[in-house]
Amino acid sequence: MEQDLRAALLVADDLPTGFKASEVPGLDDGSLAGCPLLANDPPGTTATSSAVFVHTVGTTVSESLLHVGDRSGEAMAAFDTLAQVCARFEGTLFDTTLEFTTTRAAPPAVGDAAVAVRIAISLPGGPTLITQDVVVVSHGGTVIVVSVLLAPDDGFLPSVVTRAVQKVAARW
Repeated sequence: MEQDLRAALLVADDLPTGFKASEVPGLDDGSLAGCPLLANDPPGTTATSSAVFVHTVGTTVSESLLHVGDRSGEAMAAFDTLAQVCARFEGTLFDTTLEFTTTRAAPPAVGDAAVAVRIAISLPGGPTLITQDVVVVSHGGTVIVVSVLLAPDDGFLPSVVTRAVQKVAARW
């Protein structure tokens, strides 16, 4: 199943010109321990695959595909609580303590179900340094998690999420 998920992931050609596949270090599971919904796969996950892309202007797109089979409703119900369960938590990135504040956002109308949040990242008690938008979509037994850091415009995230759902839908 993991090979099938890998084949359904976005590739650089699915994104606007200038994006390249990357192994850029990001928030690892330990740094997200304050938000278990982001640090761990939902119950019932049997396979996962991920990809990261960076643009020369700094925009980062990451995608994770999770195979949850007939437990997609349960997984989406858990992700739907993200803005409440992980409203505020701390994490560490590059040995720097950061504060994450999560608020609900409007998801694009794609897939079987969708949840969206915006995560404001700041130094503890400080102003927002950067925002990250996360959209979680289910299609059949697959959960698609797309995250965009430094989106160039309001239409960027919906277009990336739509393309990710199209690729999954084309396989299943």
